[in-house]
Amino acid sequence: MAHDYDLYEELGSLNTLLGAYHDWFFNVLNCALYAKDNAGPAISPIPGLFVETLGSMIVETDGEVQEVDIVRKLEAQHHELEACAKDIYNTGTLNPAKFDEFTNLFKTFISGIQKSCQNLILEEWGLDVLTGLKNSRIMVQELSQEMERLSRHGLSFSLVLARIDDFQELKKTLGQAEADRYLKMIASFIRRSLRSFDTAYRFDGHHFVMALKQADLLGGKKAIERLGDQLEKSGIKYEVAGEKRMLTMSCCVSEPLPDDKILKLLEDLGKDLDTQAKEFGVVLTYHEVSPLQRFIQTGQKNT
Repeated sequence: MAHDYDLYEELGSLNTLLGAYHDWFFNVLNCALYAKDNAGPAISPIPGLFVETLGSMIVETDGEVQEVDIVRKLEAQHHELEACAKDIYNTGTLNPAKFDEFTNLFKTFISGIQKSCQNLILEEWGLDVLTGLKNSRIMVQELSQEMERLSRHGLSFSLVLARIDDFQELKKTLGQAEADRYLKMIASFIRRSLRSFDTAYRFDGHHFVMALKQADLLGGKKAIERLGDQLEKSGIKYEVAGEKRMLTMSCCVSEPLPDDKILKLLEDLGKDLDTQAKEFGVVLTYHEVSPLQRFIQTGQKNT
């Protein structure tokens, strides 16, 4: 996922937004204090920077553009704040209960904006906020460096593309929050399956990439077996239409060649995943692509 915004510019916009909301809050407070004698100033309009400032908090997931959940909540709270402020002003008297409601809503809203700011920084640093793995933006940069080491110094590595089977059906049936919970669990299994110097990334929604340094196909296979053991021991199941299903995964492991392009290689591995048959009753099915196979496949595509 590539960002087309500048981090410092966006952080500056969020700080401007926070300042505007705080000024507006004190304006509402001033109006509330003088409301009983109608001697105070008119309430200011709520800041209108919300949409344009948080418009960048959109992510591309599974090929569809979706709003981040926190943005939806902030937008709803924005409108609630506006309505609550108007009620306070139009009542003409200071209602402590109503003002407490307004104050608590404002605190929650500001906290949400601050969290958005924190997430923006973490994502720019290469962290996938949901899973704690690295994100796809930093993945391309780091794997390109691995490819350069392979080309210049022959330091080979293996690459694993893994995905949760039937994830779209799971998400549609159980909802986004439950789907996110499964993503977090799988990410924790992946972390435990890697050596200290290996790296894992969340890639394209429910896909994960594991980069196994100085490891051939056998090393990649061992990592996949460790992941399979984690998944099997967990015994995770979910229910669809009254039927309990085991949470399963499919993986494809490859040992890149010096001339491979990372995104093209991952695209090819994804196609391999699409064509391989899922083994019934197996929590994790994997497919190996040797350097020779990759060379032959590349040669066939170029003829």
